[in-house]
Amino acid sequence: MLKDKIVALLAAVDTEVLREFFNCEVQAKEWDWDSDEVSAFRKVLTDEGIEFEQSDRYGGEDQGSDYWSVYSFTNGMEAVFIKFDGWYASYEGSTYDSFYEVQAVEKTITVFEKK
Repeated sequence: MLKDKIVALLAAVDTEVLREFFNCEVQAKEWDWDSDEVSAFRKVLTDEGIEFEQSDRYGGEDQGSDYWSVYSFTNGMEAVFIKFDGWYASYEGSTYDSFYEVQAVEKTITVFEKK
C-alpha cells in the first residue's frame, strides 16, 4: 500500500527533509542548491517509482499562525496526500511540527460581498 510506504519513508528521513517539504522547497526537479539529504530522498522515491508534487500551501506573513503544505505522492495507481503541518509567528518565522495523511474534500461555501 502506497500510504504505508510513504509514511515509513518520511518517518525514516532526516528532519531537515521534512522541513524542506513543509516550506515547499522540495520539487520533483533536482536543483543545484538541494541538500544532500533532499537529493538522496528524491532518489529513493524515484527508485521506488513514486512521483510527487506540491498540491497546496497556506501561511506566512499576514495569514495568522496557520502554516502548512500538502504534497501528493503517486505510483501511477494510487495517490496519497501528505500534509506537513506547523505554525507561523512574525518574530520566529515558520516552524514545522508534524506530517500526516489528508484527503481532498470539496466544499461549497457562501460568502457575502459588497454590491
